[in-house]
Amino acid sequence: RPGAEQPEILRFANEQTGMGEGNIKIDKVSFDGNKATFDISNVGTVDWHVQLKHGAIKLANNQGYRLTFTVSSTTARTIKIGFMDTEYVNWYGGGDVVLNGTTNQKVTVDFYNSLGDNANAQMMISMGKIDGVATPAGNISFSDFCLVKCDTVTASSAGNGGGSNPN
Repeated sequence: RPGAEQPEILRFANEQTGMGEGNIKIDKVSFDGNKATFDISNVGTVDWHVQLKHGAIKLANNQGYRLTFTVSSTTARTIKIGFMDTEYVNWYGGGDVVLNGTTNQKVTVDFYNSLGDNANAQMMISMGKIDGVATPAGNISFSDFCLVKCDTVTASSAGNGGGSNPN
């Protein structure tokens, strides 16, 4: 969580979303230490049908943040990263991440919060269907999450936060 002197690893609970259509098929979700693995055979019809979530993230107003993590995917595809409030109204930042279908791809997502303090924000990684973008089924593993305050990230440099839900 942001605010520590040293980067702090985000710890995930076993929370995945398989809402909506009855055709979503997550064959297996496993959590092993600092790694979450999804084996997906059907991505559903919208991006949030398959999600990994982490809540209770403290975000300060007028502050930049940097999220880093490692991802491995058996297929080239796109995922969505988003930081929002628990009511799904305020979108603090995030964006699409293109996975190249290899192992140990390092990802960095910068965003800037200008919507006020929030002691209970959440991060969502959506792995379901994204219209017009390659989102095939496959195996996706996430590890080594770190979210830190980053003073070099500004509202103009991040360019992807501070508004209402974009979906």
